[in-house]
Amino acid sequence: VKDETIEELEGYANGSVVSFREKDFTLLPNDDLHRYGSLDACLTLRLFNRQTGELRRRGMVNAYKWLVKDLVWREVRGLGRMEYTGMKVHTPTVRSTVTKCDSIIERETQVLTESIGTGINFTSNKELTDVIYRMFPDLYSNLEFTDKGDLEITEAAKKKFGKQYPWLYNLFDLKHAMKVRGTYMIPFLQYASAGRVHF
Repeated sequence: VKDETIEELEGYANGSVVSFREKDFTLLPNDDLHRYGSLDACLTLRLFNRQTGELRRRGMVNAYKWLVKDLVWREVRGLGRMEYTGMKVHTPTVRSTVTKCDSIIERETQVLTESIGTGINFTSNKELTDVIYRMFPDLYSNLEFTDKGDLEITEAAKKKFGKQYPWLYNLFDLKHAMKVRGTYMIPFLQYASAGRVHF
């Protein structure tokens, strides 16, 4: 969120604008909708068939009926209600959390700059990966990566290599604060309308 301040986002979240980003399923390309929708349906059906097959195998006919008629139906209705009514977002708390994350990011970036060097954008995963590859090859070869090829600083890596590379603790806290801020808090403000988020 580079062009909007937290105050502006909070205003959107509490106002009647449906979505600041104007991003919802109606704007997804049909190909994506078909892929995601069919995948969701497939996984749900496979899980359901697996469960019901196991119940039948055990001769639990009543449990099978309960699963279909009671549990699944109740959950579907509950999800429908949640989608319709939404979930209340307490924007001052979200804003406070964003502010705390900003403080952590600023503090840990300062420590990392003093420990590793200047001119490094520690919030850029690509740049950070390149820096660790060049400056700490032994560490680089022992770290994990996501399916997308992004470097992961896990709790296990921090504990295992933290004594040798103390700045890993700061990097872990930095990335955690970035995750909380960017993945959870900011989207709450971006997608809320009249103080509620609809899933």
